[in-house]
Amino acid sequence: MQDKFVGNVGDFGKYGLLRALTSPPQPDGERELSLGIVWYMVGEDGTGATEKPGPTYRYLQKADAFRDCDQPLFDTLKQIVEGDRRKITSIHDSHVFPPDTVFYDARLTFDAVPADNRIARRQEW
Repeated sequence: MQDKFVGNVGDFGKYGLLRALTSPPQPDGERELSLGIVWYMVGEDGTGATEKPGPTYRYLQKADAFRDCDQPLFDTLKQIVEGDRRKITSIHDSHVFPPDTVFYDARLTFDAVPADNRIARRQEW
């Protein structure tokens, strides 16, 4: 996961599925499933989140085809993308997931890790 991809059509699909699995609450106010998200955060490639969104964001211009699937999610992702706030923290702060969602967002880096030790680094992460 890289900040510059936040809000693309893949996110809309994944987040929509996670929202459907964890909502709505049962009559007693409890949900059957709680949610923990482990972001597989990797280094940015240098182009950054300020790069103009590409084809995977065109779904945001097709509200008639996508918005009915999950209106709050669609509207939130559209605001994040159009507001140039494509960052994982924007997803955390947006409350598109249940309030008790737990996030793990430690970045996986291979700085100063020899190529033959990368598997060990992934296991450690």
